[in-house]
Amino acid sequence: MRVAFLGFGLIGGSIARALAAASRGPLADPSMVAWSPRGHGPRRAVSDGVLEQAANDPAGALDGADLVILAGPPLACLDLVHRLSSELRSVLSAATVVTDVASTKSAIMGRAHAEGLRFVGGHPMAGRETSGYEAADAALFRDRSWVVVPGSPDSDDEAAHLVESLAIACEARPVDPPGGGGPGDGGRHPRDQRRPHRRAPSGGPSSHRQLAGGDGQLGRPRPGGPAAALRGRPQALAVVSEEQVLVLARSALLDGVGWRGMRVDGIDPVLDVIASEARFEPRGQMEHDPSWKQIIPYLVLRDGRDYYLMRRTRAGADRRLHDRYSIGVGGHINPGDGGLLGGLRREWQEELEADFEPEFRLVGLLNDDATDVGSVHLGVVYEADAAGRPVAIRETHKLSGAFASSEEVEKVRKLMESWSELAFDALQRVAGEPLG
Repeated sequence: MRVAFLGFGLIGGSIARALAAASRGPLADPSMVAWSPRGHGPRRAVSDGVLEQAANDPAGALDGADLVILAGPPLACLDLVHRLSSELRSVLSAATVVTDVASTKSAIMGRAHAEGLRFVGGHPMAGRETSGYEAADAALFRDRSWVVVPGSPDSDDEAAHLVESLAIACEARPVDPPGGGGPGDGGRHPRDQRRPHRRAPSGGPSSHRQLAGGDGQLGRPRPGGPAAALRGRPQALAVVSEEQVLVLARSALLDGVGWRGMRVDGIDPVLDVIASEARFEPRGQMEHDPSWKQIIPYLVLRDGRDYYLMRRTRAGADRRLHDRYSIGVGGHINPGDGGLLGGLRREWQEELEADFEPEFRLVGLLNDDATDVGSVHLGVVYEADAAGRPVAIRETHKLSGAFASSEEVEKVRKLMESWSELAFDALQRVAGEPLG
């Protein structure tokens, strides 16, 4: 079995380490090759004896691959799906199974289905605060759920089984996405309890029994597994697993995080607690539970002394945010992001259009327990300087944006979102500039 990784950070590296340690099943003792844009992780993994080869380009990794794992951020995975169906199609065998590890599924799977790839979506529910191959751990997925989503209404069982085998080889528990079990089924379940007994793609019943880890019974058969449930229902491609986000118990923070505003001093102890005690939990459960803080990397983009000032349009569903201003770009951290900086880089790529990635400089912690939304979030604020380089908004139907002087920002300060107002006030005080 030849396994190719496109993208190779924390998640890809942890999968590779787990497969290198696997001793049973169709993915035991695989031949593994990886490519990443910078190449640092794959080269280090070769020197560690984890990979056989660090490819110079995606085509070099794909040559002869039986299984391709897209292990980059969601937007990178979306781009790779397009490339697999275009300039890389000639080096991709028709029998090759492609999977991913992205935390969002709808756009990626919709494109893979439209392009005719033999694609099965994957989402391992695991991650950690640190990022990169250096943080990879073969035990990262042990006893964690790994959502497996058939890639098209005609998805073949053999392809889905191979992705399940990948999860099992990493000591994870393959599960269906929420609602994947059809009418009357109440949510996410282990796939081995909800699908018909399958023939393994190789090795016959004995390897199937080894993968099951017991007597070979995968659970009570259910007529018509996930692929059958999807057949004839393309809209089911939009089914996604519940988003997992990085959170920290409020009680774990050194002072209970009860302040309002942005702190620029004494932030290292809080970051140490986040690094050691934060974990991933379902976002829906965290949105209304102030005993937890969802950790949000929050970027304030500058151009010298100017701020990148954004204004929400009236296209958004939440009318409370219509015409509101913001100087911050941020979002939740998902498994696979690679920690705070990895999540911030993903937000940069998803929200803004620029041909560069700036240096992100940590400047403070942002908190506002005075609002319901603020009470369940903690911002880790970064600054970056565009240094005269052009930046634009990607989703212009939702936002407009341009650089503005501090005086121009001050004029709309009372129309700004809470976090942006607090961050602006703090940064102006640090710079010694007057507030209106």
